[in-house]
Amino acid sequence: MIAARGESVRIQVQLFATLSRYLPGASATHGATIDVPDGSTIRDVLDRLGIPDEVPVITLLNGRDAGHEETLKESDTLTMFPPLAGGA
Repeated sequence: MIAARGESVRIQVQLFATLSRYLPGASATHGATIDVPDGSTIRDVLDRLGIPDEVPVITLLNGRDAGHEETLKESDTLTMFPPLAGGA
């Protein structure tokens, strides 16, 4: 569901822990601003960043749990991190 005519939206992407290696460019803040075609989903961003399907990813869209089929809008913040384990 990608829009025609070259329309795009600008989003903030934040990647943490082992996912930070997929962040475009070098960043000390774990984040980058990227332009994606209007109508892009979280899955489209995962593909664009080169995060393999077999890598488990927890996604938050504007601070809320989000499925990979959610559509992104201008100024959204997409945060991704691997599942956390541990505790005593």
